[in-house]
Amino acid sequence: MAARITRESILSGTTRTLEMKQYTQEEFDRAYEAYKRGEIASLSDALPLLTEKALEFIRSGTLPEEW
Repeated sequence: MAARITRESILSGTTRTLEMKQYTQEEFDRAYEAYKRGEIASLSDALPLLTEKALEFIRSGTLPEEW
């Protein structure tokens, strides 16, 4: 099953959920937690299969239309 993450946009306040078919929920959670603990230097290193748009959504909850 694909991983999902829900974020509130820092720009619009809209809450959205992103589904990431590249990772299972367990894989995503493990990598994201390692990043948050500082064990992995960057979010793109922790989740290398994601696009920059997906990584920005994880960081800020924003979509390209909001930029």
